[in-house]
This record gives sequence, C-alpha cells and structure tokens, in this order.
Amino acid sequence: MSITLDSALLLVKEHLHRPITGRLLLLGRQTIFLSIEDASRLVTEINGSIRSDAIFEVDDSTVSASGHKFISDRSFFSLFSDAAIDCLDVSAYEGAEIVHDLCKPIPENLDGQYDFIVNGSCLDNIFNASGALINMSRMLKKNGRVLIGENGAMNGFGEYSVFSPDWFYDFFVSNKYNDCKIYLMEYDIDKYGKYESPIYSIKDFCIYSWQPSYMNPRGIRRYEPSRLETRRKTSILVIAEKGMDSTDFEMPIQHAYRSQDLHEKYVEVAHSFLSSKRPTFNFGEIPINQEFQQGPGQNFSLCGFLESLDAKKYRSYL
Repeated sequence: MSITLDSALLLVKEHLHRPITGRLLLLGRQTIFLSIEDASRLVTEINGSIRSDAIFEVDDSTVSASGHKFISDRSFFSLFSDAAIDCLDVSAYEGAEIVHDLCKPIPENLDGQYDFIVNGSCLDNIFNASGALINMSRMLKKNGRVLIGENGAMNGFGEYSVFSPDWFYDFFVSNKYNDCKIYLMEYDIDKYGKYESPIYSIKDFCIYSWQPSYMNPRGIRRYEPSRLETRRKTSILVIAEKGMDSTDFEMPIQHAYRSQDLHEKYVEVAHSFLSSKRPTFNFGEIPINQEFQQGPGQNFSLCGFLESLDAKKYRSYL
C-alpha cells in the first residue's frame, strides 16, 4: 500500500481544510514515496510549518521501501497531524497492529472507531472489494473521513479489480455521506510498458476533478456518468466525509438501471455535495496543452499537472 505525491498533496490540503486529528487508521502500512526532506518541504509549503514534535524516521517496515530512504508513514503524518495511528492488514508481515481480512465483516469492536481512514490502494488486491468498502464505512465515526487511492486501469500486477469514479461516488451517495470529491489521475507508460514512476519521473501527470451532478441552463438538476475516453493509464483519488445520518450497507444500483424514483433521490443527495464547504483542490500548475484541457470525458475539469519531485526543481503546490 502506498501514498504517492498526489495522495500526499491531497492529505495535507485536506488537513488544512479540516485538521486530521483523533484516531487514524491505515489500511496496510503505507510506503510514502517521498524522502524526509521532500515530505518536510511539501508540508511546509502547504501547511506553513511542521509540527514541533514531528518524528523524522526512514521507512524500514514496508517491502516497497527496501533500498530507498523514504519517510515512514507515521513520520509523514506526524509532520502535520497529531492523530494516533493504527494499521490494519491481512497479516502482520509489515507490523500491523490489527490483523483482519477485509473481505470479511469487521468485528463489532471496530465499528465507528476512526476519525480518518487512509486506503492507499488495497481494494484492487481484495477479492470482495465492495465488502471491504462497507467495512471502511463501518469503521468511520460520524463526520469521519476516508481517503481512497485506487487503480482506474490495469497495472500488470495481477490486480483483482480496477475501478471507475462512479463505483465510489455511487456508494457514498447511496449511503448519504455529507460529501464526496473524486479526482482522476491520467498518465503515460514508458517504452518498456511500465509505469512512469510517480516518485521521480512523472510525464504528463494530469489531475482532473470529476463532478457528475450539476444544474443545466434551465435550472434542472442533472447527473451524468463518467464515460471515460482515454488510452492513458488512470488512477482515482477519493475524499469522502460521513454524516450524522449516513449509513454503511446501502448497495448502489448503476445509473442505467435505477427506477425514476430512486434516481431522483440519488440526484438529490449527489447535488447536496455541491454545497459542501470542501473546495476542489488544485494540484500544481495547469498546462496550456489543449489536449489536457479537454479532459478524458464528461464533467472532468483539469485541476493540476504534476512533475518529478526533483529536489533542485521543486514546484509550488499552494
């Protein structure tokens, strides 16, 4: 499981919007693809400062960090958050405090325990992805938040599942969350067929926000599914906030198969997200290239363009 540059930016910006505090759950130990220096600089640029009691330690726990000097997950969060961190995983191979298979229902003692949950791409590795998403929702406190980063296209690592923006959005709408923001990352593969690393050598790494609910010129609420049109690789970032009246177990019905009554109720909740105080975050500079401006489908708006975190050419992410 991992937190790449785009996820790191979203986490710190979300903290600035509303502090990440209380109890935080990581789904798997997270490999943070940033050095201590780069992570510290990123947090300082966005947050204004680093916490005085921040921990500075190199990741020696996760398999993906082997041979690198990445900042550890608890060290990264300590730069800006005072949250108490737990880790849940299917085994204790990377030092998780809670061992549980998310394919199966969580025990009752985990219900409503966490203020913030971070999923750095575990659903693609889980056979029962919908059950795991329900488990995440169950573990959130009322008004709690979850950040999800998942693949929108096959990576070539034997994934069980890849996801559309609608899959997440429809779940959080159906369960009457207070808010859900969806971002789509679109990027290229190199000549060997492998991903350009989101650590050091990003090429044309564009970030789009997706908003399927809107008012048409006649003042009528409308909703449009994503209908992606791209040959580039994609990944999805989600930030969702639970409400006091949110549920956990409602299963969405895909847009084409909803009854008119159900669709109207769906659109009403989806439209309520438009009044959320959470902004659509910007990620780096916006490219002039018209191809990127057009986006990969309906209702996608360009909100960032990321390049390498080269220490000598560090960009401003404010």
